[in-house]
Parts: sequence; structure tokens; C-alpha cells
Amino acid sequence: MNKLKNEAMQDTLAQNNNPLQDEQISVTKQVVLDINKNSENLDDLLEFVAKETKTFKDISARGSSYVSIVKSENGTRFVINKATNEKLGYPTELYIGYKDKHLMIFNAKGLSINKLTVKQTKNKITIYNTKLVDEIIKHFGIDFSNITSKSFAEGYYENKGRDVLYVKMV
Repeated sequence: MNKLKNEAMQDTLAQNNNPLQDEQISVTKQVVLDINKNSENLDDLLEFVAKETKTFKDISARGSSYVSIVKSENGTRFVINKATNEKLGYPTELYIGYKDKHLMIFNAKGLSINKLTVKQTKNKITIYNTKLVDEIIKHFGIDFSNITSKSFAEGYYENKGRDVLYVKMV
């Protein structure tokens, strides 16, 4: 609250004989933290973190999976998220294959290879293809016995003339 609002509130309370008029009115101040001001302590912080704490392994994976698989009685689908779709150039044709423990995905438009035609939905790609989903689940041995959806957030891009996404599936 600014000073004028504070004074106006006190006047209103006094005019209405409000029992709260004797209460103190607190003023909230904004505090700005200057990170650079304490940079000399950064080495101490990093040493403390390295020696005395443990991190959560999946801290960066929350909400940032590359792909998701849904396998349920109500539907089977393979979903590529918005950021991945953008990185791949909003493809209408995809190559989906595998190498070792990774699923490989890239924009296959204009290439003479085995590819899948896809449609964009809300900036992501949703592929309703039970056969594809079943093959991925079988190949990578993904257990869907107690779940209906699984997201995969560990992966990387490699440029081979086009961006190729490698998603770790195991």
C-alpha cells in the first residue's frame, strides 16, 4: 500500500468507529535480491552442494518429455510434444526407428525412406497407430501392466543434415 491509501484507510476507519481503527496497518515492501552482490560466496555454495548434498536425478525432466505413449482400453497413441515438434520443423512425414536403447525420430519430408504421414494437432503430433505403439512397447520391453501412459524425457538431438532426436526408452 502506498502512503495515501494508508492514510485514507485510517480516516475511513476513524469515521466509522470501527474497532479495527487501533490495529496497526502493515506496509509491504518489495525486497530485491542482487545475486551478483554475493558472488564471492558462490564458490562456497558450489563446494557445499558438491560435498554435502544429493540432487534429485529427474529434476529437469518434469513436464519436458520428448515423447509420450498411451496404451489403454480407451485408446492407443504416440505423442510428440510441442517443443520437439518445433525442433523437428513441424513435420508432416516422420521417420521413427531405433538404434540401441534409443528411439530415433526425424523429419522425413522429401526422403525416399519408410516414413509415417502425420498431422499436427495443437502444435504437437499425436499418432493414433496401435501397431506402431505395440512395436515400440515390445521392442523396448516397456511395462504397461500398471499404467496407461508413460513419458520419456531423456534424450538428445544430433544434426545429420537434419535434426535427429534420440530418446532413451529403457
